[in-house]
Amino acid sequence: ASLNGRLTYLDVDGNVVVLDSDNPSGKLLLGMRELATDAAISPDGKYLAFARRGVDRRRIYIRHLPSQQEILVPSTAKEMFTPAWDLRGELLAYGTRGSVENPGAGDDRNIYFYDRGSGRIEPICIGPEDDAEPAWSPSNPNLLAFSRAEGVHRQIWIVEFSPDGKPSEQQLTRYGGEKPVWLPDGSTIL
Repeated sequence: ASLNGRLTYLDVDGNVVVLDSDNPSGKLLLGMRELATDAAISPDGKYLAFARRGVDRRRIYIRHLPSQQEILVPSTAKEMFTPAWDLRGELLAYGTRGSVENPGAGDDRNIYFYDRGSGRIEPICIGPEDDAEPAWSPSNPNLLAFSRAEGVHRQIWIVEFSPDGKPSEQQLTRYGGEKPVWLPDGSTIL
């Protein structure tokens, strides 16, 4: 959901639909033939990030809704998924798996962010851990929740960026957790 009340969702037929005051019954944004998943609308409601399956890769695209112009988030990953906008709609965090440059890299997932303004890509959580499902805090632009595999379970972690941009990770759950969602005031993670 965007801050201006636009809600996007994937319907049972595989279409990405938006609900808002202009379209209370819903409006088709991406048809099922566009093979879009993991849709995330920006806080201002002007951009839609989504994953699209291709023949051999799954990539993240950003569509400017007023103009319908799309850009491809650059990456060498075989799979990209679960895009998540920061509060300003400038940074897009997402998960990746595999590499076209190094096919033997393994199946563990990593988290990166794409800066929409500069086109810069930066790692957030990369390494041997299986990290996925990023979710930016709605009240603190320096906090990102995500899930990490630990044995047969996933746990919720947060990464906090210091003023100089250095990340610091902290485990929040001990008895399992995945797909973190922040409350709108940023006080709690579900």
